[in-house]
Amino acid sequence: MVKLRDFINLIIMDNNDPIYIFEDNHKMLEYGVDDVSDVLSYYIDTIVIYDGMVEITLKEEL
Repeated sequence: MVKLRDFINLIIMDNNDPIYIFEDNHKMLEYGVDDVSDVLSYYIDTIVIYDGMVEITLKEEL
């Protein structure tokens, strides 16, 4: 199974703030921008943001 911590670090900000993703090369991307979506699409099935909580569902290992 792919572990999220193996390829990105997520920093979850306060309720309505964006999620920032740091790639291995230390490039910072903001969730929702096309290049971030492309990176995540290989590993993550869904990201659901609730009030004060984030639920991440990983894809099955290929």
